[in-house]
Amino acid sequence: SSYFCTDQPDGAFCEGTDAVCSSGLCIGGKCASSKLDANDVCISNDDCRGGHCGFAILSSASSKVCCASEATVLVYLSSLDGWSSSVSSYFCTDQPDGAFCEGTDAVCSSGLCIGGKCASSKLDANDVCISNDDCRGGHCGFAILSSASSKVCCASEATVLVYLSSLDGWSSSVSSYFCTD
Repeated sequence: SSYFCTDQPDGAFCEGTDAVCSSGLCIGGKCASSKLDANDVCISNDDCRGGHCGFAILSSASSKVCCASEATVLVYLSSLDGWSSSVSSYFCTDQPDGAFCEGTDAVCSSGLCIGGKCASSKLDANDVCISNDDCRGGHCGFAILSSASSKVCCASEATVLVYLSSLDGWSSSVSSYFCTD
């Protein structure tokens, strides 16, 4: 066990131990006179006035900051989606439209993640989509039976599952949903 002097001034190294600081606050490894404000870089929830430290945006290049929303959401990140490892991390909520959300509605202020970005509303018929959840009508499928076709929100609000064979000219044998209209 080691002993440390107490009553250390702001800026002194404290290694996460509040008791050594005269202010009673050790933030980011140094004694500080007050907790951090929104959008300041942080290490833990205790560092922030609002009590929530999370990654600023849903991006592997993001820094952890004190969340302006004063709320975070736990998101599972997969190494298959470009993250260095598969882990769960906290992200600030209340992200604006256009912010990356990777299919996680809870980080968006609108509560909608459409096509990987926060959006104010679901997509209309014939808009390009990724999943059924992106569309007002609830159905996302290929517009036409062609390998050059894009997935769109179906105007008919219905899809049919079609088996595509590499023997019929497709690059591989798969099953895909197509709009019925």
